[in-house]
Amino acid sequence: MLPETLAALAAAGGTAFVEAMATDSWQSVKHQVVAFFARHGDAGRTATIEQALDADAQVVAEIGETERSQVRQELLPRWQGQLSRLLAENPAARTALQALITEIGTDGPSGKQTVNLVAGRDGYVNIQGNQTVTNHRGRHRR
Repeated sequence: MLPETLAALAAAGGTAFVEAMATDSWQSVKHQVVAFFARHGDAGRTATIEQALDADAQVVAEIGETERSQVRQELLPRWQGQLSRLLAENPAARTALQALITEIGTDGPSGKQTVNLVAGRDGYVNIQGNQTVTNHRGRHRR
């Protein structure tokens, strides 16, 4: 059985993979995922992994936006299982998987987002994660 921390990592990786399907960044994410499996898993299974990713992404892309969440949830166990097997065979791949998940989260599924925050004179804004913050000082007019 996989240790709890590796199981959680496999779950996070599977979630990152399926959430990236049918997004603008999917092709890039797919290539990164295939390369990860090639480096850290059974290189002979790389073509099978790529075909499975393509098939799953096609299913996600062909359905309506409202059904995507449910289909992604159905695909999640497959990718968690793939990652669990890989980590069981090669626990040293943990660091590379963590880096891949971080990269997918930064560049991948959600893409670039713009959030406008306005704080009053004595207001505070707490931001966590990877953000670029531009501070425009001056008078705010309503």
